Amino acid sequence: MGMTFKKCPNCDLTNPETSMQCKCGYDFSSGRITESSPQREYASVLTRLGAISIDGLILLPFYIPIFVTVSMVENNALPPEEQIVPSIILLVFLLGSVIFALWNSIIRMGKTGQSLGRKFLNIAVLDENGQPIGTGRAFMREVVGRWFSSLICYIGYLNAFWDARKQMWHDKMANCFVYYVDDNFS
Repeated sequence: MGMTFKKCPNCDLTNPETSMQCKCGYDFSSGRITESSPQREYASVLTRLGAISIDGLILLPFYIPIFVTVSMVENNALPPEEQIVPSIILLVFLLGSVIFALWNSIIRMGKTGQSLGRKFLNIAVLDENGQPIGTGRAFMREVVGRWFSSLICYIGYLNAFWDARKQMWHDKMANCFVYYVDDNFS
């Protein structure tokens, strides 16, 4: 005799016939989603904007020496023979900022679901199962997807205002969602 299954009317997940509750929190006996398994809440556009702003501010220690160095060179504050040191400083800080930004927005976010800014505001980029999306999908989302989202007057970013799951185009490209998470999420 084979095992029988039933489909959850809330999320369409197939469950064993003997299940009392679906993973989404749907209680088969009462027909309601229980409090013990709350649905994740999609992060607001404003919170997401705050997180990316924090990520940008974190890069400020890299940007200040870059701006000072470029300003010195552009304004001829140094004779040409003395511009090698500022050029090296510029290169070091440019490379440092790129490496840090890639680590924060692709490697760290891909592995944990959170950049430093997202961690500070308790939001995470997760897949449909609530897991981090990995570095490959994070690269697709952050580099290719963000370019695509901004291509036509940033309409891909605005999409979150009318999308039921608050997804921007780069989220859809990487098949991920941005959720609020609690303080001990890791």
